[in-house]
Amino acid sequence: MIKGMPITPAVIGQISIGKVVEKNGKRLPEKDDCFAITAQVKQKDGWLLHPLHQVLADRSPNKKIHSIRPLINLCRALCAVLLILPAVATSQTAGQYRCWSYNVSGGGGSCRLAPPLVLNSDGTYQMSSEKGTYKVQDGRLVLSESKIRGPGKLQGGNRIIFEYDYKGMRHTVTYACQSCAGGK
Repeated sequence: MIKGMPITPAVIGQISIGKVVEKNGKRLPEKDDCFAITAQVKQKDGWLLHPLHQVLADRSPNKKIHSIRPLINLCRALCAVLLILPAVATSQTAGQYRCWSYNVSGGGGSCRLAPPLVLNSDGTYQMSSEKGTYKVQDGRLVLSESKIRGPGKLQGGNRIIFEYDYKGMRHTVTYACQSCAGGK
């Protein structure tokens, strides 16, 4: 559990690709050619559609949701925001940053088990066995002993994004602040 993060019920009820209809007094499943996103409110004629359903449907050419990829991307963004909320954005960069995601030439995923990047308030840092000093210049974090990564771009006071080329492939690694000096 993340310290200071409230536990709240889910906002979305369900994601379905079909519905239940009544035929001859029997409730039968009926398949559909699109996804439906419902709220947690049931009415006489079925589940109430979630406002997000209409937003995603409006983006498709035939006003139907045929892919849940946009919803997955939205959920990833919301998860990132929820995990970063305890670390209120500050101008100070000192704190412990966990690797949140990585992307190597289009493929990637989670790296939350990687060692953290620890930025100390005295200007020193440590990432696994790598130790050195850091400085912030023009919204960028420069690590003195980093041989592969270039400067990291600071975003919102609680994220650091390193973008660099290594062995002919483009790498993007995002670190999220787990505990910062101003946002514990």
